[in-house]
Amino acid sequence: MCKIEQVRPLIWELTELDLPPIPPQDQWRTAGLFTEGEISNAPLREIYHFPVLKESWGIISDKVLHLIRNLDLNELWQGYNVNLKPFDTIGLCIHKDLPNFNMYGHYDNRRVIGAIIVNLVDNKDPTTFLNYTSPTERNTGIFFLNDYTTRHAVRNTSDRDRITAYQNIFIDSFFKGTSNA
Repeated sequence: MCKIEQVRPLIWELTELDLPPIPPQDQWRTAGLFTEGEISNAPLREIYHFPVLKESWGIISDKVLHLIRNLDLNELWQGYNVNLKPFDTIGLCIHKDLPNFNMYGHYDNRRVIGAIIVNLVDNKDPTTFLNYTSPTERNTGIFFLNDYTTRHAVRNTSDRDRITAYQNIFIDSFFKGTSNA
């Protein structure tokens, strides 16, 4: 199940998710270290893949895809959103933000049209926007479209790791399989 509800322009909350429990850390596949040092204290974020998560992520990506295709975004994307191709688990990764991690307020780069962020554990700290604070409970999250109004930040002020599933939706998804790419 996945319920999506708009909470602000270009921001939706995801609730009633049913993701599997996090596997023991020895089953995590390292995907690398976060390298955006200019907007964060990067060494405090580690990136992983959980193969078990990919099996259940399709419900979330399908619902978000349906939402994007049906939005009235002519001003923003001149109707290209109706051609958005399935993005399934492309770019899906796990962010493990260690205590004291701080990603300053920023906009995603223009290659990113949106992002899905889901809490895999109960986290103390949310993703924050100018006029909105995301949920922090396990199996809740957000989807947002990249725009000047969705400047956002992430901190971990707790003494535990902040663990989220994260997926960027790239502009390339508009053109996969078309002759315009």
